[in-house]
Amino acid sequence: MPDATMQIETQVVLTDTKGVRTKYPISTPSISSQKEVLRMEVDVPVSTTVIVWDPTTWTGFPITAFQAILFWSDYALLLEEVCNEGDANVATNLIELMPNTPYILGSNKSTYNRGSGDAFAGTNDVIDRIRVKNESTTQAAKLFAMIVDDS
Repeated sequence: MPDATMQIETQVVLTDTKGVRTKYPISTPSISSQKEVLRMEVDVPVSTTVIVWDPTTWTGFPITAFQAILFWSDYALLLEEVCNEGDANVATNLIELMPNTPYILGSNKSTYNRGSGDAFAGTNDVIDRIRVKNESTTQAAKLFAMIVDDS
């Protein structure tokens, strides 16, 4: 049986102040898994936080580790990545997802117990939980996710 693969093809087009357009194709390698590339659509109601991936909680993704994960949504959301969940040295990263703009994590690596002002100092670990929050009080959102199994 062939490996499941996920490949993202991107092209950035820059138009400068003189109207000159330059295209920058970004070549990304395929990410493959002997297991599966899983897809999910998550409804994120107004003023709500939803767990997208957590190996200890059923979210629709039946895996305990990921090799890569891709998100995009139809509305602005906040994405939270948690490392070392449940420990005094928990580390939380917050990223804003812009509408219809892909966000890719190329691995599940993270760190905790960081030094002051130095995100690179700390203990290597993995992401333990991913949640999204819809701060809008009027607009529901839909999050699309693809995850490459590394369990």
